[in-house]
Amino acid sequence: MGLFGNKHDKHDGHGDEEAARTEADRLTALPVPRLAAEILPAFGPGGPGEDGKETGTFQVAMYLMAKFPGGNQFVKELYGPIGEGIQALENAGLVERRVRNVGGSVVHVTRLGREALETGTADRHLAV
Repeated sequence: MGLFGNKHDKHDGHGDEEAARTEADRLTALPVPRLAAEILPAFGPGGPGEDGKETGTFQVAMYLMAKFPGGNQFVKELYGPIGEGIQALENAGLVERRVRNVGGSVVHVTRLGREALETGTADRHLAV
């Protein structure tokens, strides 16, 4: 190896972007119940909605893409599918939506949602 390292070891970020693109495509292609099951952990330990904190679509999208460097560039295109997934979680009684006076809404996990997270039974509630 040369003084300044191997030129083949340089990281250009293209692989990161491709991995993030692949993940965004995978998430948008999931059936709504399956996507909802992948969203629910955002309301558990380490997620933006842990401990019953209110969270929104943006925070959930950032959570889902956090493992992928450069993933934030795909967050906006996930809003629609994530909204559908959150609605499925809401319909199953796993999260509750609250509309704010200033516009928009936030979501927080319900007791049933917390139990589903703890016991790994979200799929049962979502007909996955």
